[in-house]
Amino acid sequence: MKRIVSVSLGRATADYQFSATFLGHQFHIRRVGANGDVARAAALLDDFQYEADACGLGMVGDHATVGTRRVVDRLTARLEQVVTRVPLTTGAALRTFLDEWVVRHVQNEEGDYFTNARVPFLSGFGNYRAAATLAEYTRNLRFADPITRDGLPMILRALERHAALSARS
Repeated sequence: MKRIVSVSLGRATADYQFSATFLGHQFHIRRVGANGDVARAAALLDDFQYEADACGLGMVGDHATVGTRRVVDRLTARLEQVVTRVPLTTGAALRTFLDEWVVRHVQNEEGDYFTNARVPFLSGFGNYRAAATLAEYTRNLRFADPITRDGLPMILRALERHAALSARS
């Protein structure tokens, strides 16, 4: 049986565990919350890497790729360095792939669903791939990133320039 443990910075009251069969393999999945305590999350990750076959990390910021630049979330990177014995994921790669796939699927299945749509984003960094995909169908993208000035939306290239500058610091 494969054991997967997800350590979350979220509430411990939301903890759960269950066993399941997937593609003929048995899995035991457990979620453990650290109640926002980063040191506790690091300690839990360190402990569980010796008994789990894979670890997950939840309620942390994702690293982002904006254009050709990679913006690293420092807290997430620090927690990722704790686990050295087994694979660790935040799920960001899968989420990014699915975001892009869903946009293309809906556009194709629903027939011009996003054509000329007005689409707000709370984070251009965190949603860059989805925004870049949506930009193929509409120019009406608006971003609420803190770096937006005077209420004017930033275009994707501006996000790329900002990511380039952020990557240097």
